[in-house]
Amino acid sequence: MSDKDQLDDIKNENNVERVIDSVKNNDSKIDKESFDDEQDDLVNTGLSIYLDEKKSEENKPEIKKQPKYVQKFNFEELTSRKDSGEIPEILKKLDITLGNNPLDYLLCTNMLSVGVDIQRLGLMIVNGQPKNHSEYIQSTGRIGRKHPGLILTIYNSLKPRDLSHFENFRLYHSAFFRYVEPISITPFSARSRDTGLFAVCVGMIRNMVPSVDLDPAYFSRSKEDVRKAIEHIKSEFSKRVGDTDNTQKEDTLSEIDNYMEHWEKLASESTDENKLKWKKTGYETKSELETSQYLLTSVESGDQVLEGLTTAPNSLRDAEQVHDVYFYESPFPEPDEDEPDEDEPESLDSDNTIDKSVEDKK
Repeated sequence: MSDKDQLDDIKNENNVERVIDSVKNNDSKIDKESFDDEQDDLVNTGLSIYLDEKKSEENKPEIKKQPKYVQKFNFEELTSRKDSGEIPEILKKLDITLGNNPLDYLLCTNMLSVGVDIQRLGLMIVNGQPKNHSEYIQSTGRIGRKHPGLILTIYNSLKPRDLSHFENFRLYHSAFFRYVEPISITPFSARSRDTGLFAVCVGMIRNMVPSVDLDPAYFSRSKEDVRKAIEHIKSEFSKRVGDTDNTQKEDTLSEIDNYMEHWEKLASESTDENKLKWKKTGYETKSELETSQYLLTSVESGDQVLEGLTTAPNSLRDAEQVHDVYFYESPFPEPDEDEPDEDEPESLDSDNTIDKSVEDKK
């Protein structure tokens, strides 16, 4: 070992002994600079385990912590957790202007889409892209009614819908009214009834007659509970259809009777070899499929519907199909050489020519 190494070892041993003696003797007069130097020397020797943590914390200089200013916000929420009686009070608070303890922010769901006309709302943060375009337009339309407003949309990169709207943000917002979902202006039209009337009637009967809910084969119009349920359903539909389109009321009630008649026929023919059940669950065995028939058939499954009944969709959001309308404008036929001058009235015997030109264009 060289002379330099021996001097370093002696120095380290002296530092260790001096620091340990100071701690044991409860020397509280160690200033901050010397304390830090001695502690560093002790750590460098690998003997820091001998330094009492409690004693070291006591010897550290006290640092006064500045009190943090906590801003208290006045906020409310407009969600389904609120009672219906509280909602008008919350809307009144939104009208309170600056200087009168107004609301700072409002946490809300799509309840804000309709029925809210507050002029002072100027900032909105939309968390994610709503599924319906109309809901997005209605919700964001609450902002900037009197003065210009700002709307910030926060997208989730893990959701395909949000990612698509982010990538096509300018294109979508330049013409988002064209993406609004179509709605039916005749909710009780023939095609709408074909789509959802039978499924709605079945759902109402299952809620009103517990015995039928357990077994669809129990259904019979001769039973009092079933008969009363049908009368109540027809009464409700008669009132609603009459308020909407009175010309469709008779056909609607007739179709309800027709569906109930076919259901009763299927229930009376139900046996162990041909059991009437509600719908497929996806867990049926091959033998169960061969010995069962199902009252409700999903549109999406594509299974065969029982005679006299219609399919039962999983959603009534789109009751009618969207149809494209094409308008063909036929050109005027070319004038013949033997035709009279422009001043003379043109003959109207050119229907065949016009029809032929339309067919050629198609």
